[in-house]
Amino acid sequence: MKLSPGAKLLALLSFNVLALTFDKLNNLLALTASALLIYLLSRPSASRVKLTLILILPPVWGVTLAQALFYQGWPRTVLLVVVPPDLPVLGWLTGGVYLYLQGFTYGLKQSLRLVSVFLVGLPIAWTTSESSLIKTLRGALRSAKLSVMVSVAVRFFRAMMDEAKVAYTTFTLSGFKLTRVRDSLRLMTPLVAQVVRRSYTVTLSLLSKGFNPARSMDHGPPLKPSFDVSLALAFLAFSASLGLAKLLTVLFLLDALYVPALKPVYAWVLDNL
Repeated sequence: MKLSPGAKLLALLSFNVLALTFDKLNNLLALTASALLIYLLSRPSASRVKLTLILILPPVWGVTLAQALFYQGWPRTVLLVVVPPDLPVLGWLTGGVYLYLQGFTYGLKQSLRLVSVFLVGLPIAWTTSESSLIKTLRGALRSAKLSVMVSVAVRFFRAMMDEAKVAYTTFTLSGFKLTRVRDSLRLMTPLVAQVVRRSYTVTLSLLSKGFNPARSMDHGPPLKPSFDVSLALAFLAFSASLGLAKLLTVLFLLDALYVPALKPVYAWVLDNL
């Protein structure tokens, strides 16, 4: 079944929520396997598979290796001695460098969060046009003001990022350092000026075409969601419920919020998520 743009966005949001919610390695492996299935169903070409590997493998390798080397929790099980503590100079300076099993597992879990979201997001980006996404957001918002805000933000996001890169390069070549507050404010000045100038131009263009910001787009009853959107909404509600339970449990562990009636929920989250 071909999914609508709205269902795709809701599914991506659900995977993001679940990636942040799960802590158990088995859950993250299952989530990544589901994301991989979605990725394969999009039938990516060889060049896109290669691009996916280039985007995913370096951060996964870097995060996993860094956590395995610098894990500070306890207990720690040594997998490999990289630098023996009795090695001249390096051993004395570092006290020994080791690969830890718990650090490797922790880094793998953090990497799987990234991989699962990537594997779902890339097919959506490849199979959904920008215009269809904007049209979907307009239909969901049903407000002239919000629709124009979303459309303008999407249309000019890439241009704003390019301008920010140019301004940053110019300032660094001129000897400015963003660690200083004054230099950071000076970098923001041209960016804010560009936003104001573009906003003025877009406003004049909209007014010249007869756009009325006070007019609402809500004409008639709300649109009934399609079957795939309804399924995606149910999946998002399920993901959000797990995320809320995880959030309440984290607040309990931090001694920030404790609700006695939620003790079974806390126990279930700690045992299963």
